Amino acid sequence: MADRDFVPAQRVTQGSLLGTGGFGVVFEGLLHEDGAEKKVALKVLPPDKDRGRGRNVFMQELKDTLETARWCKRVVQCKGWTKLGPAQSPCLIMHRYQRTLLDLILVDDQGRERAPDDPRRGLSQDRLLIQIVLRIGKDVGIGLSELHRGGVSNEDLKPGNVLLDESMHAVLSDFGLSKFISRSRVQFSTQHVRGTDYFLPPEKLNTGMQRMQYSLKADMWSFGILLGQMCSVDPLYPYGSCMTWEDIRSQLVVEKQAPMAPSTPEAPQLQRLIQQCLQLDPNQRPSADEAVQTLEAIQHSLTTPPMSPHTAALQAKEKEVEELRKKLAAVELREEAERKQRAEAERKQRAEAERKQRAEAERKQRAEAERKIREAEQREAQLREQSRAADAKRLAQTAGALPKHALKLLSSPTHTATLLGHTLFVWSVAFTPDGACLVSGSYDSTLKLWDVASGRCTATLEGHIHDVNSVAVSVDGRTAASGSVDRSVKLWDLGSRRCRATLTGHTHFVQCVAFSPDGATMASGSRDYTIRLWDASTGKHKATLIGGAPVYGLAFSADGTRLASGDWGSRVWLWDVRSGNSIAKLEGHSDAVYSVAFSTDGAHVLSGSKDKTIRVKPSRKSMGISSFNSSSSSSSSSGTGCA
Repeated sequence: MADRDFVPAQRVTQGSLLGTGGFGVVFEGLLHEDGAEKKVALKVLPPDKDRGRGRNVFMQELKDTLETARWCKRVVQCKGWTKLGPAQSPCLIMHRYQRTLLDLILVDDQGRERAPDDPRRGLSQDRLLIQIVLRIGKDVGIGLSELHRGGVSNEDLKPGNVLLDESMHAVLSDFGLSKFISRSRVQFSTQHVRGTDYFLPPEKLNTGMQRMQYSLKADMWSFGILLGQMCSVDPLYPYGSCMTWEDIRSQLVVEKQAPMAPSTPEAPQLQRLIQQCLQLDPNQRPSADEAVQTLEAIQHSLTTPPMSPHTAALQAKEKEVEELRKKLAAVELREEAERKQRAEAERKQRAEAERKQRAEAERKQRAEAERKIREAEQREAQLREQSRAADAKRLAQTAGALPKHALKLLSSPTHTATLLGHTLFVWSVAFTPDGACLVSGSYDSTLKLWDVASGRCTATLEGHIHDVNSVAVSVDGRTAASGSVDRSVKLWDLGSRRCRATLTGHTHFVQCVAFSPDGATMASGSRDYTIRLWDASTGKHKATLIGGAPVYGLAFSADGTRLASGDWGSRVWLWDVRSGNSIAKLEGHSDAVYSVAFSTDGAHVLSGSKDKTIRVKPSRKSMGISSFNSSSSSSSSSGTGCA
């Protein structure tokens, strides 16, 4: 038992005797609680039985009653338990009910008729009113149903163990003989006869069995006897003058003669229910739930006035109309569901058609873009062939000249150093931050490192299989990046002069590369319309920025937060490096933009285009656009210096 159930003896006052039982004595009492005194009933174990089996049975009843009262509404409500007197006898503290069902019927628990002057003789000299029988019977049935669902067999159901409150509602009490069983078991067995003789079912009286097998349906036999005693005018129902245990056993087990249910003219269904509960075969008896449903139906029939034929016909017609309405509603629901299904199918068809249209339009756009790129590549190839032919012609005309392409290093307007070593066009060059080394990328698919002071080639970096279109050097001067026609980007360690990473992902020529000012990010632009951002130290891909045309020029702002790109579509794009989102598209050029750069303060972006102009555009807010035309002589000196 939980400590929360224990009540200190100082809060309990024992009063006069109410009654005695097999294993306990019941007294009136007072419970001092929350500054008030509440009337209670105290069931105490007598000192002469406070040992051995008597104490064990009482303590088990105390524990079972407290536990059952927590989840069963139709059992006696308990306040807790305590220990009373010098002997510290255990005591169960219960709610004080006004009377028992025994006080209302004509016979005691042993079937003996009460004396005419007995104040507990009942409400009438014949039998209880049918409404009271139904109310008490339903309450008892609900209590049995709750117990059975909790795996508890009452085993001692009788009028003396049914308590009544002021409203004549009933609860079950006295669980000294109750048996807690597993909910998964329908039957259980015992070697002892448990209960009061007059209410024992035949399966408990069969002493020829060494170990009796019976089920929860045993309680339903006792329930039938209890209902019969409330309905019968015979004070000795159901066995008449057969009062001994042997006489009862002989009638039920030997002669197999079940008691007959008393007549209930006001409610014939009640008589049938009692007879069903008094079946010799336990399997033929109703469950507690079924009995409660029957009693509720009887109550309803008694409270509902009889209908006239006209009213009955009208109700039948209304019921028929209601059924038709339900069928019509079902048809409407089905039609509505079908309509929604058709609408959803049509919506999906339209969405699929629109998706196909968009896919076809995108396919045509891609095809057109690819066609233009192929034409540009063909023109570029023709120019290259023409250049090669011109180079070959010049080489043939200048016998003895070095058959190599040259870099010119200008240290002043009057001094030129020529760096020889590449065998084909030089597409891109970049200084290291200290100005001591120059990196070049060529059409011959190599990169070369040059000592600026001496003009000597210090290393040739090989790895690309096609033209090297662009080179860039990191801010710390340790890493060079190169973009190639072979669609790859390579990162080179300028100290060891080895390729430390090859970055793939572009699907067309890589036209330009650039390092961020902090050296943490490297950007590459390609003819596949994309710009890819890479981790410069690991080579891991960070983000892809999607533009609207092949990308030919890239430049980071001084703070590294923005990236400018020039594309084949004559536009300059500004990008937010952190989010990868496009900030602005700057219009103005009429042909491809090949080169871009930020001013030192980051306020302007410069672009050089195939349309022969350089444009200076604001990079932070909407301002006018300055244009410097290479064919015009009106450009200001300040504008030229900025460019």
